[in-house]
Amino acid sequence: MSSKDRPLLILKDNMHSFTTERLFIRALEKQDQALYCHLYTDAKVMRHICQPLSQEQAMKAFHTTLNKQTSNTNHQFSWAITSKETNQAIGIVGFQSQEKEHAILGLLIVENSQGRGYAPEVFKELINVCHNTFGFKKFTSQVQKDNINSIKFLKLIGFRSEQLAHTKDIDTYVFNI
Repeated sequence: MSSKDRPLLILKDNMHSFTTERLFIRALEKQDQALYCHLYTDAKVMRHICQPLSQEQAMKAFHTTLNKQTSNTNHQFSWAITSKETNQAIGIVGFQSQEKEHAILGLLIVENSQGRGYAPEVFKELINVCHNTFGFKKFTSQVQKDNINSIKFLKLIGFRSEQLAHTKDIDTYVFNI
């Protein structure tokens, strides 16, 4: 296999899970379909991202996500986030990458767990994991201009707004660290 054909990322066995002070983060699995579909079909969760998916679209996206992270050519990985205190799944975090040293990070948290500081806690550890395990040096996250809470948490953990993109009548900031 030539270096051009080699997968960009190979998930190491020890990367199937990691923890923070309050959270357990483990690889997304088949058992997470209900969580995934709930997040992607919930209008309040999706309000700053895009239109919510239909149940059918969410199920198809879930299976696509699982297939991509188990394939030999994966350029993305997703984890389920669980509260240590309640043992309840509260969200999904992940990355995708098209460049060797650059990861684009994303996060969805169920509405009743938003505003509790989970987002910066998860992102800080995800950045450490992606840097130490995969060698990523640049991290990006895109946020709609009106998503004030996400902008605040990204700035809190050291992200800087690099540009304002205009797509489909939506102003989106691109944050980098």
